[in-house]
Amino acid sequence: MNGDKDVTIVIKTFIRISCIDRLLASIVKYACECPIIICDDGSNATENKSYILSKYQNLNINYIITEQNIGLSKGRNILVENVKTKYFILCDDDFVFFKKTNIKMAKELISREKLDILGGVCLHAYRVNFGSKREKISKFLRSIQRAVHYYRKVGYSGVIKINEKDIIIKNDKINYNSKNIILTDICENFFIANTKKVRDLKWYEKLKLNEHEDFFIRAKKAGFKIGIIPTLKVYHLPETNSSFSKHRNKNYYMDVLKNNNIKELTIIRNNVGIVQTYKLLDDGRIDISQSYTKNSLGKLKKLYYTKIKK
Repeated sequence: MNGDKDVTIVIKTFIRISCIDRLLASIVKYACECPIIICDDGSNATENKSYILSKYQNLNINYIITEQNIGLSKGRNILVENVKTKYFILCDDDFVFFKKTNIKMAKELISREKLDILGGVCLHAYRVNFGSKREKISKFLRSIQRAVHYYRKVGYSGVIKINEKDIIIKNDKINYNSKNIILTDICENFFIANTKKVRDLKWYEKLKLNEHEDFFIRAKKAGFKIGIIPTLKVYHLPETNSSFSKHRNKNYYMDVLKNNNIKELTIIRNNVGIVQTYKLLDDGRIDISQSYTKNSLGKLKKLYYTKIKK
């Protein structure tokens, strides 16, 4: 059994009942001893709660309903405030557990190494956009992924450099075959964490999305000790539709800049070959630009996107 009664699984969900259903089914199989807290801010939350609690009576679930569309940050703060264990596992509702989602191992490591956060690796499947022209293609590609068990691994170590007027985040690929903990300033949004430390830090609630970098910048300032263990894995099976997408069309990076009192944020994503820059202009607007890293992946991305534009 991968579960651990000293760890709570926290899940923020929003109008994706099929995803939360799929995740819980995987938890039944691989981590059923863990208490679970779900925060639902969707329009159909009451119906979802009734369905989930009826179907998963053997799981220890606290299903919290909030006002609609409060966003990821506020929802996660509510989740962590309700955790009663020393540690929690942060999950998106479109995750799926499997035998390598080893929570017991993760808890032993974060405790032994006295870490505040220990991140894992996400195995990404093709995104399915229901109702779009590419729905059938993406579902077919996902079925191929499942058949051959080939998913895009996403795990990285990062260094956050905080200056007076700007912040630079540099993310690099990790050795996915390593069995050792890799120290970092930032990791994926799949991690086990010390409940008290994160409860004190909190997510910035104005950020309904784009909360990731802001959270880890402030964790860096607070002196968090963060690591990554490549042997901790979870499937990420993203799904969306028109109702879900309309709530995700706002970019919150201006608020990230203002919250950290900086003029510019640069994210060097060596792991995917892209450099993203967010700059606060004198007139109050934000300038967003994208370039490419100088490594081989960046050169390939530049060639590909140049051809697309032509």
